[in-house]
Amino acid sequence: MRIPFFLPLAALAGTLLTSLTPLTPQARAAQFGQAEVDQSKFVLAASPIGNGSRHQLLIIEQVKSTRPCWVEEAGTPTRINPLLLTFDFSGICDRKIDSNGYSLRIAGVDLGLNYRLSIVRRNGQMVLVGQAFRSGPELVIATANGESAGFTKLELQPGWRLGRRTFDGKALGHIYLVTDQIPPGMALQGAQTSPSAAVVPPANVTTPVKPAPAPASLQQPVPPRPLPSASQAPAPTLRPLTPPRLTPLRPLRPLTPTQP
Repeated sequence: MRIPFFLPLAALAGTLLTSLTPLTPQARAAQFGQAEVDQSKFVLAASPIGNGSRHQLLIIEQVKSTRPCWVEEAGTPTRINPLLLTFDFSGICDRKIDSNGYSLRIAGVDLGLNYRLSIVRRNGQMVLVGQAFRSGPELVIATANGESAGFTKLELQPGWRLGRRTFDGKALGHIYLVTDQIPPGMALQGAQTSPSAAVVPPANVTTPVKPAPAPASLQQPVPPRPLPSASQAPAPTLRPLTPPRLTPLRPLRPLTPTQP
């Protein structure tokens, strides 16, 4: 049997289309990896917006030691002087100012599409929080230990650190705010739980067994009444038929011819 020549061409075209189909953001996020970084080469700062009534997250990295990229000023809270804004920092410093440069990663799961990073003011402090776009607990990631209208240093909470995004083993410029433990109230698909974050059930705890509810009383079905047999059934009463009465027909009279 000969195979039509167009079948191999159709299969080849399908393979090419599949290979050229772009991946969804969720699929790309699932392929990203994570690499550890030197925490001392980074600083998290609350960067003022406008008159300083609002702030956004700024991450500065010291790429080379040619010149310092920032300096910390003593005080409470600790203020940051972003020196990289005073010279051409290309190749010396790097900065991340929005979600294109940083995102959350929890227990090996990239949450850049699920959470946004915001700086809010609470109880006299500036707090870096992760807020879910749809549903999920709010995450407290870092605090400034006070309020300020200028550039202010943010201290990561225990269990949090910085990491770098990788793809196919190659380091990228994107920075992660990382924790290995799943926060309470969060369910992550594909999470890689660390041994310290595993939940161990307490020993010698028995779960009380609830007694099964008593079945509801059921009424016994009423047995059907038996049908009477042919011998017990009464014989039907038959009435004699009355023949119909017939009326005799009268004889016909002959017609009398009329005279002219």
